[in-house]
Amino acid sequence: MFESTRRVGILVLLCTAVATTSFGQVHDYDDILLLNNGGTITGKIIDNVPGKKVTIERADGMVFKVPSKKIFAITDADNLEQHRRELQGCASLKRNLLRGWKNTTWIGPRWGAARAYMSAGSVSGVYFGERIFLSLGLGYDYWPVAATLPIFFHARVYEGGDLVRVFVYGDLGYALGWVEGVSGCDRGGTTFGFGAGGQMNAGTGPMPIILAGYRYQATGEYPTGQRIGGTAHYLTISVGIVF
Repeated sequence: MFESTRRVGILVLLCTAVATTSFGQVHDYDDILLLNNGGTITGKIIDNVPGKKVTIERADGMVFKVPSKKIFAITDADNLEQHRRELQGCASLKRNLLRGWKNTTWIGPRWGAARAYMSAGSVSGVYFGERIFLSLGLGYDYWPVAATLPIFFHARVYEGGDLVRVFVYGDLGYALGWVEGVSGCDRGGTTFGFGAGGQMNAGTGPMPIILAGYRYQATGEYPTGQRIGGTAHYLTISVGIVF
């Protein structure tokens, strides 16, 4: 009787030891690598070289060496969903930025009390969501006796429309002087403008655009000291394409 009880006690101890060991082994394999493509690898991290690679062993014994640039986060079961949401947010922002990168090029006249001139410009930037476009641009303004090269920040805010999208715009920059083929004189100056326009919705292809508004241009002097124009105010209209 005593011998039977002793054997049962030993058996219970062995089962408890095996169960504890198994639980410990399963618990050891609770690291999760969340990859940039949304996939996961669950296991035990056995080596981590920051900025280079992470080595992880799965419970079935398979070992993976994953480059750090492919890993979005090292996490666990409790925090996995939060990291998934962060990954989805980053992916959405990246898609919007890449999809939203556009160029707009236009040309048109400017009329003012000082004199009229022709202007051309081109901006490149990104759409944030469906309504906001932010960009940097370079232009060329031509007078019969002089020219300027404006460098400027350009922004547009859109309202929706099935065929035509209307918008308001504003820009601010500095026009570099260019007189009689010589750059570096102080013919240029601060420039800014604002107005409204419309843009055709043509899917992914080139889309026509029209802009109309007001422009301020500060002008300097010729190298000879002859001042022309001073600060000038212009009405503007331009046509172009978005692509």
